[in-house]
Amino acid sequence: MRTEPKHKMNLKGPWVYEWLDGPRGPGPADDDDLTMDSPLLKDSRVRMPSSLKETFGKVSGRILFRRRFQRPTNLDDNERVHIAFTGLGGRAEIAVNGKTLGSVANNSETVSFDMTPLLEVSNELTVELTMSWGDDLSPGGLFEPVAIEIHEVNS
Repeated sequence: MRTEPKHKMNLKGPWVYEWLDGPRGPGPADDDDLTMDSPLLKDSRVRMPSSLKETFGKVSGRILFRRRFQRPTNLDDNERVHIAFTGLGGRAEIAVNGKTLGSVANNSETVSFDMTPLLEVSNELTVELTMSWGDDLSPGGLFEPVAIEIHEVNS
């Protein structure tokens, strides 16, 4: 059962992305357009939330999104820090500071992971997303905000 967060902060704004495998177009003719000089293959920044289709067009592949954030301050002993995802298209592996939190696939409901024990003063969230337009996913990607949530737990 999901409880409402005591505090919530959306991780909007710039995220760094890096294509790990791809991008690949929907057909062989489209692959010719994706040369090593293509902006889609370079490490860069993208504003989130955003659908992959709006940002990159109808391409498939494996992409790593990274976002840095600071540990919330003044946490009480009965508070836990979660990372919450709503509106995720594709298959995603989620990690904080290099430690895997879990996986999400084609989700429109909110899914959250407790990341409290992994937090440091400065942190890095990574989302390794595999997108295949053959799966008929739309809009794809992190198309709703990703949020840091603080939840109160009963002692």
